[in-house]
Amino acid sequence: MRLYRLSTAPYAKRLDGEGAAIRGARWNPPKGPMIYTTAEPALAVLEVLAHFNAQHEVPDDTVMVTYELSGLEGIRRPAPRTLPAGWDVQGPPYSLAAQAYGAAFIASPLVMLRVPSVLVRNQWNYLLNPRALHGRLHIVSIEPFTFDSRLVSSSRKP
Repeated sequence: MRLYRLSTAPYAKRLDGEGAAIRGARWNPPKGPMIYTTAEPALAVLEVLAHFNAQHEVPDDTVMVTYELSGLEGIRRPAPRTLPAGWDVQGPPYSLAAQAYGAAFIASPLVMLRVPSVLVRNQWNYLLNPRALHGRLHIVSIEPFTFDSRLVSSSRKP
């Protein structure tokens, strides 16, 4: 299965999920390692842009990481109606229930959790459990990525 993630260059080769663990995010509490990926490169771009505004500059060292996940075992695909209440709040702060849900996933032997994107509800984000990957995730490519100026003009500091 092909997966995509936008990253800053220093984190591009890391498969430990520690970047997400620094502050926590929608599906993981602080100190909870997780790798956030998408099924489509365009969704990866949207997911990153949603976190930038006039106070936060889009990084210049952004790269698109393409992964290949082998095998289909250990994948959980919950129905959106079964996700915890508040999973889709804009945040931050994010729902503690959603973070607890993600923490339970991280503690499990599951490899991947498929969840809907808050931005595009019929698209999927794929959360990877770095503790359960055991060589199943391989980096296919890391390519420099430049955001189109029309997308980030309001996200750049003057």
